[in-house]
Amino acid sequence: MNIPTNDWTYCTLWVTSATTSTSKRQLEEMKRLKEELVDTEGSALSFNNHVPIPHELIDAYGKDNNDTQGLWEKTGYHYLHEFTYKEWGTPYDADDVRYSEDDSNNIMTYEFRTINGCPVAWLMELSIEFPSLMFDLECTNEMELFDSYTITIIDGEQIDIEYHKKQK
Repeated sequence: MNIPTNDWTYCTLWVTSATTSTSKRQLEEMKRLKEELVDTEGSALSFNNHVPIPHELIDAYGKDNNDTQGLWEKTGYHYLHEFTYKEWGTPYDADDVRYSEDDSNNIMTYEFRTINGCPVAWLMELSIEFPSLMFDLECTNEMELFDSYTITIIDGEQIDIEYHKKQK
């Protein structure tokens, strides 16, 4: 995929137990989450694996004769990036993904970058499917167009957000 040269957002996602003790259910959810996010090309994280782009939008991408009304009727979206911005929070899938896990503390860490946005919309939906897990996402924009922030999400609810001042 050719990604245009725009503003990168660098993200770190920590996945942990939503409670102080880790149950068998939480460990099973962590294992299932890890498996669900791996894409066919071997990346440890793909937004598309959890919230896939409708095939009609993929097929129409880049074509001059797009029937946007027909796409709307079939998918609820006029074009591909309308879908990815709304459903993922960023127009493209995660890039340059690094995965690590700390088995002794049951923490999974994904470091990745996105372009022109942060995947909060995707993460809110993901957390609903994994209600016993807590998701902490820290995002920093390379061009400092917005303050960096850390957001905590459990079961589709934002429970905390902390903004950090732009660095000078």
